Amino acid sequence: MPGEPVRLGPFAGGMNTWSDPAALQDTELLDCVNFEVDLDGSLFSRPPIRKGSLEDWGDTNFRILTTAFFNNQNYYILSHSTGIWYYSQGGWTLITNTIQATTAVQWKEPTTGASCVYIPARPGEANPGGYWSPSRAWTTIPNLPKCTSILTHKDRLYCAGMSATPSVVQFSDPLNGSIFGANSNFNVNISDGEVIIDMIVFNDAITIFKNNATYVFPFDTSPTTGVIRRISGTIGVSGKDCCFIYETSLYLLHDNNIYEVMNYDFSRLNTKVPFEYDSTAPAPYATPFFISQFGDRLIARYYNRIYVFGFRTRTWTRWESAHYFGPLWKELGLPTGIGYEKYMAPSCLTTDRYAYFIQDGYETGVSEEMTCRIATKIYDLAISAKYKRLFWWGCDINTVRNVKGTVIPITSVYRITWDQLATYKWSDLKTWDYPLVEPPSLEDIVVVGGGSYRRFIKFLKAIRFRQVQFEVEMYSSGEPIDSPARFFNITAFIGTRETVVKKVS
Repeated sequence: MPGEPVRLGPFAGGMNTWSDPAALQDTELLDCVNFEVDLDGSLFSRPPIRKGSLEDWGDTNFRILTTAFFNNQNYYILSHSTGIWYYSQGGWTLITNTIQATTAVQWKEPTTGASCVYIPARPGEANPGGYWSPSRAWTTIPNLPKCTSILTHKDRLYCAGMSATPSVVQFSDPLNGSIFGANSNFNVNISDGEVIIDMIVFNDAITIFKNNATYVFPFDTSPTTGVIRRISGTIGVSGKDCCFIYETSLYLLHDNNIYEVMNYDFSRLNTKVPFEYDSTAPAPYATPFFISQFGDRLIARYYNRIYVFGFRTRTWTRWESAHYFGPLWKELGLPTGIGYEKYMAPSCLTTDRYAYFIQDGYETGVSEEMTCRIATKIYDLAISAKYKRLFWWGCDINTVRNVKGTVIPITSVYRITWDQLATYKWSDLKTWDYPLVEPPSLEDIVVVGGGSYRRFIKFLKAIRFRQVQFEVEMYSSGEPIDSPARFFNITAFIGTRETVVKKVS
């Protein structure tokens, strides 16, 4: 057989869109869509996203405030223009139509000590917030501050994001979420002109986020003894739904960058994958950017781009989906102790009324047609000064669906003059690099069929090149019959040809 086999992959390094395509590491990819990196370096297709049934939400979407757990049953608490609702076991039930909210937390009733959900009204609402549980009807709390962020820590409630005092955190009496004293509060650098966006309990202290700063408020037993301390004067969060804790680390989205916080040291995670703005999704956005935990992954939406960071492999890939889902919320508890982790999300679009569901696994009847695609680096195979001959190439995969392979020789682009373009319309032109001709590439589609097992697919396309790039597309429905689609590596049979003779090749 002509040519020598050259193995490309496995691609355990995930995506790198920062470096030049010809300078990537051999384990990195220029693009990796709807694939995720496994611990063995192979790539496997992501789980499917399911769109829920259409509810009578009018013309606007909803916002999930929190998840709660009562009597071995999960409840999603959400806010809509029609009021506060809960979702449980496939049904939607109204809690109150008196307020809208942006935050909620599960804690204890102020009188009986039974578990309940505190839901403060958002700033500007006419009516006060209150608390609710499946066994207790909606009960208003006149003194509950109208705020955008609420949490519980060391037997008290803490509220922030009040419109009149945007840099103040107010706290309740011990073990009583209905009493907020006039002096039960503390300022968070009121002189910087920024508002408090969110709060979270991290390392046994309240961590407070503004747009461009992060503060920590530790104390032992009473917040009156705490001292506010700034841990970053340049990094905060870009909005609500831009922070969460995974294991022992805190993750933030700030100005298109993801930061990992360990021991209050900030390190940027997406240096190799800067977020790209893509506004092609329907507008307007209700939540244009957010980060969420999904299993052992960080999901980051930045407008129409969905970036995924694998905590176990420390690699980036990205997702593409026709479902414009928003922040993910995990279902609490698995009554049988087994099963996939399940998540629910509202839409990220203002006028999308659907709920979206995703689980960390594959299940019959839960499907989403998706195209899984990789684009490799540009290879010169360590012989830049010589032309090479590709006799054929193939990839090691596991799938029952068709596979599409594309090989792209990288050629010099010769200048096109304005006179040559004078007779063409703008709609007649193709790309910036190749305005008059199609970009050079060779595609081959292989029909696989049969059972799901590991196999080698051959693409019988021969070309002459100096530099070359490969693209592979695989397909998955997200159901166990064809999922996960798995990609291992590429093998190309290459022969060396003559040395380049032009000054620029």
